[in-house]
Amino acid sequence: MMLFGNIYRREEYCGKKLNKTTQNHEGIHYCQALDFVKGNEKLRVLGFLIFYILYFIEWLIKLIFAIFTFGKVKAYYSISFEQEAYLNERKYTYQDTRKRFAWCKYIFKLIV
Repeated sequence: MMLFGNIYRREEYCGKKLNKTTQNHEGIHYCQALDFVKGNEKLRVLGFLIFYILYFIEWLIKLIFAIFTFGKVKAYYSISFEQEAYLNERKYTYQDTRKRFAWCKYIFKLIV
């Protein structure tokens, strides 16, 4: 889990090295948060706050879809930020080439 640019993990994984795919996945989330304040490092915390607020709101909306489709929609995997990260976590140069707000193209997609 990435919080304000730092990666946190469960206790049982603390002694193990973080694999490249997970580092890239969390790095994509870092880039997503910076989308909101591109070019202004002083406002980086604000970018993370906006990211987390939007993440939570989208999760709630997609959770409602999951409830009304009897769990057919997977709320967590339907979050646009997660879709972008999961689809590109094995593309190790993706962060260098990704376009700002690339996650937006996944907003209306639901994972079933």
